[in-house]
Amino acid sequence: MDGGPSDNLGIRPILRALTSTAGDFSILRLQDNGKLKLIVVIVVNARTSEISSISKNRNPPGLLGVLQAAAGVPFDNYSNESLSRLESLSRERRAQLTAAECYNRKGHQEGPPRSTATIVPIDIVHLTFDDVKDPVVRGFFLGVPTSFALPTATVVRLRDVAGELLRESDEFQQVLHELRYEARPAPLHCLDQ
Repeated sequence: MDGGPSDNLGIRPILRALTSTAGDFSILRLQDNGKLKLIVVIVVNARTSEISSISKNRNPPGLLGVLQAAAGVPFDNYSNESLSRLESLSRERRAQLTAAECYNRKGHQEGPPRSTATIVPIDIVHLTFDDVKDPVVRGFFLGVPTSFALPTATVVRLRDVAGELLRESDEFQQVLHELRYEARPAPLHCLDQ
């Protein structure tokens, strides 16, 4: 048994670091100190074949198939819930930043301007083998068994496909544009305009 049951995508420690100043590593503490301008989280979901093919088979499942489904479905649900929480936090940060910028643009009748330096946006890049375009190549990666030791040729192919997925990821390309200051700032849409 590996770490899959507890946090298959490794997102929980990142969420803790983004929302708490406790512990040795706190992104929130760095953010509050004004040391961050952008947070980028690259989530790599190396989930391989479908957890269960029970519903696609006319025959009833054997004991192993039932155990795989019983063990796998909660892991996938937990991973999806972790990713949803991270995406929600990203949306909240963007909304907070927009609200502060709109407040500052409006004039400061209700009080002093709000600092936007400590509201750091979070960009999420989510990579998965399901995004591999070539169906034969996608099938290969979805069929790679979970193992602590993979053949060297498989590791090389994994590294190559990781680079390909990053190059093809719209989210990653947007992050690169932002980091290079090539992206135009999105127009600010305030509720009172």
